[in-house]
Amino acid sequence: MNIITVGIDFAKSVFALHGVDQYVKEIFFKPKIACGQLLEMVAHLPPA
Repeated sequence: MNIITVGIDFAKSVFALHGVDQYVKEIFFKPKIACGQLLEMVAHLPPA
């Protein structure tokens, strides 16, 4: 997985996480991440 850009959509109680590669091809999309899970999820992503 070669993620170059990570986007985070901030909301009140859940977040959406989106990653794309160098060709702007969607690598992953997590539509509902609880506040307490966001830091753990981002910490496990490869460097972007």
